[in-house]
Amino acid sequence: MILHALRSLLSRYREAFAEAWAARRGLEAERRTAEELEFLPAALSLRDTPVHPLPRRLLWGLLIMLVLALGWSTIGRIDVVAVGRGKVVPGSGSKTIQAAELAVVKTIHVTDGQAVSKGDPLIDFDSSLTEADVARISGDIEARRIDEAIAAAMLDCMQRNVRPEPLDATLADLPAETIEAANVRLMGSYRSMRSEIDEKNSEMSQLDTQLAAAKASVRALEKMVPLSREISANLRSLASREFVARSQYLDKEQFRLSQERDLVAQQFDARKASASRELLLRQKGTVLARWRLSTLDTLHRAREERRSLEKDLEKAVRRDQMMHLAAPVDGTVQQVVVKTEGGVVQEAQTLMIVVPKSDPIEVEAMLLNKDVGFVRPGMEVEIKVDAFEFTRYGLVKGTIRTLSTDSIDTENSGPVYAMRIVVDETPPAITLSPGMSVAAEVKIGSRRIIEYFLSPLNVYLHDSLRER
Repeated sequence: MILHALRSLLSRYREAFAEAWAARRGLEAERRTAEELEFLPAALSLRDTPVHPLPRRLLWGLLIMLVLALGWSTIGRIDVVAVGRGKVVPGSGSKTIQAAELAVVKTIHVTDGQAVSKGDPLIDFDSSLTEADVARISGDIEARRIDEAIAAAMLDCMQRNVRPEPLDATLADLPAETIEAANVRLMGSYRSMRSEIDEKNSEMSQLDTQLAAAKASVRALEKMVPLSREISANLRSLASREFVARSQYLDKEQFRLSQERDLVAQQFDARKASASRELLLRQKGTVLARWRLSTLDTLHRAREERRSLEKDLEKAVRRDQMMHLAAPVDGTVQQVVVKTEGGVVQEAQTLMIVVPKSDPIEVEAMLLNKDVGFVRPGMEVEIKVDAFEFTRYGLVKGTIRTLSTDSIDTENSGPVYAMRIVVDETPPAITLSPGMSVAAEVKIGSRRIIEYFLSPLNVYLHDSLRER
């Protein structure tokens, strides 16, 4: 019922609109020419004069433009770009020249803008102290080498029981007077050892003589004592029968007892001499062992000290080398800070920068925190160089090589991420040099134009009408 009534109402409205539209021409005023309008009364002339078409045309033009703009904003799309500010840098980075320690400037060899080759001197510091350290440690190493060579020669001569060989071949790289002094020390040590051993050998020779004499006396007495015993026994038998005088028997008996006492004494002397000889042999072995142990200790100590000193020498030489700064690469010197010879520089103070010559040019740009989630290595980049207006000279093309995984805190922009861009294509009119400021634009997507205008409204609607 309701639908039927609604349809009837719409049908009457349609019929009324059709009749009004058909009669619209009749409602219009009679068209008159300009001459006719001029002769009409003022009121009729104003009523019948048609309105100028310009406002109507302007209105239709505005409506058409609005429709076209709305359609274009709905269909058309624009690029979404992340912009990072940065500068042109060498591919391997500029080389910062710093002082390794507190030092006094002796000579400055370069100036700002000077081209240098790898190894060219830049700055010399006063190296008198470091050179003295190198000379002192080198002298200590030389002394330890001599001690080591003397000890090794002494051990060799003790092992082979020969005179030590001269050290000319072992110490051939040292001065002749040093080798001669080392040979004198070697022979002095050898003579000192030989004097102790020869003293023991002399004492042993004396004991050998005493032992030989005692053994000879023992052998003679061992032959004579039995004869004396037999003679004494015979005389005792004759004296008991009074065939000889008793005094004669007593003399022979006394002589026998004297020979037996001498035999015992000589045997004791022989044993004593033999024991003394054994003692001297042990003492001689002790002397050799003491010399060998002392020489081994000297050899070991000299070797360890030499190795330790060689490490100290490496550090001293390295420290002395750092007193003479040289160019690490071929390039151009920039930002020379030190200007005064005789001035003092602090440890780790930056003295100058060497910009490499042959390294490829790259761009280092800082990406804002809000854009880093949409940027990946390998994306293409358009680079605008501040020194060259891009509308006139064009854009530099590049590719992102690396993107830092952690942010870098800055005072002005807050946390930012560093990206390295490899330059792929440079317009002929643009010449890039390290230090030029640039703006790197990375296309991270696209969106409709209408979204660009509605985005602030969406944000406002999202953030409004909410309770705290």
